[in-house]
Amino acid sequence: EDAALAARDQDAADYKPKIPTEVKKRHLLACFLIMAKGVTVLVPGQLFAVKIINRPKGFTQSLSNDIKREIAIMKKLHHPNVVRLYEVIDDATGQYIFMVLEYAAGGPIYDPERHDGAGLGEDLAWHYFRETCEALDFLHRAGVIHRDLKPDNILKTTDGTVKLTDFGVSTLFDENSKGELVTVGERASGPFAGT
Repeated sequence: EDAALAARDQDAADYKPKIPTEVKKRHLLACFLIMAKGVTVLVPGQLFAVKIINRPKGFTQSLSNDIKREIAIMKKLHHPNVVRLYEVIDDATGQYIFMVLEYAAGGPIYDPERHDGAGLGEDLAWHYFRETCEALDFLHRAGVIHRDLKPDNILKTTDGTVKLTDFGVSTLFDENSKGELVTVGERASGPFAGT
């Protein structure tokens, strides 16, 4: 266990986010640093991640429903191993939706570039596996299936705590009258399988 904690702490300490030098100013909460897969918000004393959803002309009702489902799912999830949704902001023009999320400064649990293609080590891998299972257990008890579980969607904090993120294709499920698990809402059709 001590070896896992030491490996976890070193792995988190080695993470350096890729932040371009260009800084765009917005009048939303703070100043955004544009990153490859999202945005980091600078607020005195705390960092947040912001998922920006652009709704261009021709934005379909189906995509709108997907975003509403993702927001509804994230609003009900409060667990130490799940990235928390703090706020949803719809801009005045109606073109953008900003999802203000918990920031996991340790980055993805595995980045081949950072690890030179080597594995994580058994102790650290077991630690991440255990916390990922705890998060999935919580999701399933809450009636949520993630459906996009991969290393890029399993982040960690600087202390090595695992955080599941990206609920864009997640769905809700329930038990039907026959005792089968089925998806809820628009995707409700037949027995269910997923992660």
